[in-house]
Amino acid sequence: MKKYFSYLIVAAAVLSVSLNSCDEEKPVDAAVETGGATDVTNTQATLWGTITEQGTVGVTEYGIEINSKLVPHTTTKDGSFGALLTDLVQGTQYRYRAYVIQKNRKIIYGEEKEFTTLTPTGFQLNVANITHQSVEISFTNTDLLSVWGFHYRAGNEQATIADTKVEANGNQTVKLEGLLPNTLYQILGYATGKNGLVAPATRNSFLTTFDLPQVTDPEISAITTTGATVSFEISYIGGGTINRSGIRFSTNQTNWTERQVSYVEGEMTHVLTGLTPATKYYVQSYARNSRNRETFS
Repeated sequence: MKKYFSYLIVAAAVLSVSLNSCDEEKPVDAAVETGGATDVTNTQATLWGTITEQGTVGVTEYGIEINSKLVPHTTTKDGSFGALLTDLVQGTQYRYRAYVIQKNRKIIYGEEKEFTTLTPTGFQLNVANITHQSVEISFTNTDLLSVWGFHYRAGNEQATIADTKVEANGNQTVKLEGLLPNTLYQILGYATGKNGLVAPATRNSFLTTFDLPQVTDPEISAITTTGATVSFEISYIGGGTINRSGIRFSTNQTNWTERQVSYVEGEMTHVLTGLTPATKYYVQSYARNSRNRETFS
């Protein structure tokens, strides 16, 4: 009878241990979701994730994995966490995913996503307000740049880095002055990104306009009762060529009589004849270039 009672006690103990084992909960892992990429530039980005389930083990760390490197979170917002990534390479595609590390050292990952850093492309030179001696050069897409400007030269050959350099000094528009009229200019833009990398070069060209030619006041000599000698010079042709030049004279500054004089460099002379004796005459010299820009003394 005693032996039978002992067996009952042992059986009850085994049953009790078995029931207690069934009552113990299995550990539940945390869950994490990979978010998007924000504030992406050519060298940095903020990558986001959200812990959707805390689990029962306990979380000790969370952040973003990129290029097999775990980057702990640096910010939180609206229940999500973010990690600021710096020193990235411009124009490069990166793959990343959110992670959490539990107290048991187990790492839980979210789904993998990707983003691409920006490239300082699209940098352009634009020309406007062209005159015979100046032009305005503006720059677009400079947000990712630290330095920009251009080189320029006159002629048909493309500008190179050996030509005259103009730094923009952070300005969006630069006025270039002291140019020659009716002259083709070539420009080569240069720029450096904020990460120190050189942006692709860009080119443009422009043609300055014609200017007014300039003539000296006529000098009168050898005056007679019916004639006089008139001398003048074209001191500046204004670009292009001179296609008409000479003098005109009048007794009332309203009705003018014109005498053409073929253009030559230096002094030009014309002898007036058939004038009325004892009469006051007004005389002007003039010049017109190949763009019909005309001026009078």
